[in-house]
Amino acid sequence: MTGDLWPIKPLFEEMGIEVISTLTGDERVEAAQRVHLARLDLVQCNGSVTHLAKVLEEMYGTPYRRISFFGLENMCLALRSSAEFFGIQKTAEEIILRETAMVRQEIEKYRSMVDGRRAATYMGGAAKAIALVRASEELGMDVVIIGTRTEDAKDYRNIS
Repeated sequence: MTGDLWPIKPLFEEMGIEVISTLTGDERVEAAQRVHLARLDLVQCNGSVTHLAKVLEEMYGTPYRRISFFGLENMCLALRSSAEFFGIQKTAEEIILRETAMVRQEIEKYRSMVDGRRAATYMGGAAKAIALVRASEELGMDVVIIGTRTEDAKDYRNIS
């Protein structure tokens, strides 16, 4: 999706991690052609991008991490996982503390509007559905229905 990583990319750059390519809807062909130069791949989509990450790992030795940027907890985990790989945990923790403090008030505002409400989630794949369930729970919501387009019974067991 276009703009998916606009608010996230600066956090990585502030940690000292150069973002080479983002394979999102607004990426340029020239940047996508440099994906093999990365030292670490972060995969948010479990489908085709996981396949690409595995190919890049086989061909270029580039490790990958499955992460999610949906929800505060998942975002923090994604930053920490990347920081651990590059050995810059202290810098990441400083950024996480600052950014978390900035968004807590906003989160609480929305929590007061939706706390205790029931939600239904329908996504393309299980990874995004799981991430949205966690983000909804951060807001105090109870997710009662989960649906995906591309998963099977095993994936649904992993979701719940």
